[in-house]
Amino acid sequence: MFATNHAQGLYRGIEKYGGGSIRELTLRCEAGNISHGTFIAARQELCALGLIAIERIARKPHYELINPVLAEAIIARSEAIYAAGPVAVWNAKQAAKESRLARELTKSDNDTDKSGNPPESAS
Repeated sequence: MFATNHAQGLYRGIEKYGGGSIRELTLRCEAGNISHGTFIAARQELCALGLIAIERIARKPHYELINPVLAEAIIARSEAIYAAGPVAVWNAKQAAKESRLARELTKSDNDTDKSGNPPESAS
């Protein structure tokens, strides 16, 4: 697993405030003054990695840190990849992309939806 620099910064910002309802602008500043689009992408990345959960309470996002131990391992590995240089980063991103595509292909080969149930047209 691999987390981009923006996702790492966003996680650190959420971690700093202990989760909960945090303003987007505050988190964007904590993550290095990233744009709204980059913030959304980093947030989706953290959700896909299983590091945070987002729930809406009174129309405001409420952030929950799911597995801090796993998060520290992923972030440490990601920092090591970034320290190794741009080629290592590119290789890690390609490996993550291939892994995601393989998972999607396996799902479509099994002819099931995300819940593991066969499509309704198959009955």
